Amino acid sequence: MNRIADSYFAMESDVPTHEAHQAALTRCIERLRQQMPAVGLRNPKIGNADNRWIYCNGADWVMGFQTGQLWLAYQLTGSNAFKNAAKARRPEFEQVLRDRRLRDHDLGFQFSLSSVAEWLMTGDRSARAMGLAAADALLARFRPEGGYIQAWSPQGTHDREKAAFANGRMIADTMQNLALLYWAHRETAIEDYR
Repeated sequence: MNRIADSYFAMESDVPTHEAHQAALTRCIERLRQQMPAVGLRNPKIGNADNRWIYCNGADWVMGFQTGQLWLAYQLTGSNAFKNAAKARRPEFEQVLRDRRLRDHDLGFQFSLSSVAEWLMTGDRSARAMGLAAADALLARFRPEGGYIQAWSPQGTHDREKAAFANGRMIADTMQNLALLYWAHRETAIEDYR
């Protein structure tokens, strides 16, 4: 007896087929294409029930998601419109690398979906360099005394309560950002990234 094959979910007759998945993917890509002019260089953060977006203000942990969708759409369609829209977002990621105050444990979310994706799909060496710089910045957050990557940094002493909260903090979400370090290790063979 195969418990999985005999399970309730396996017996459902409306399990999506490959064709259904392809149709859904096609709809997603078309929706992304239609939204590109309205979204522009902004980064959607939350969708409202009235089909409007709330956008990020500057650097945000979700800023790589729109760029990542554009790179995936480019990979699946070969359309330069998606590639060009993704590349147009690069200055915002360069700003994160320039300004330490914008960096936290979410560098993996931001740069795996942008710079690393660009490098893998186009071979652009400057995108690779940005991905490695982001990996270095994420690695710099490692705290050897506790064996963890610090989530946030205290932002000055003007807000002592916030600084005390951020100092030494580690959260489970950090685990989702570690792929950037593993990618950097595969690219460079530098053991510190592991």
